[in-house]
Amino acid sequence: MFYLEEDNNLYVEAVVRLYFSSFEVDDGIKYYQKNYIHYDSEVKEYILLEILRELELYEDWITEYESASKKIKLREELTKDYDKIKQIV
Repeated sequence: MFYLEEDNNLYVEAVVRLYFSSFEVDDGIKYYQKNYIHYDSEVKEYILLEILRELELYEDWITEYESASKKIKLREELTKDYDKIKQIV
């Protein structure tokens, strides 16, 4: 079962990157949230934020961070990143 989830998540990440590279960020985030499998919502959110940052989608990163932080407790590392990214944008 673990390998199926891992394979699924790799495919989901690839599809999300395609959405993002096509400037369909909102659709990509919706797809990710619906299809990525992880028991811990904080880890799931962390991975999404890492993809957004890697692709330098900083405004979308801020929007997603602010939305997620209202629902779940995010790790302190992300809070520090938020402060840094806010200065860039």
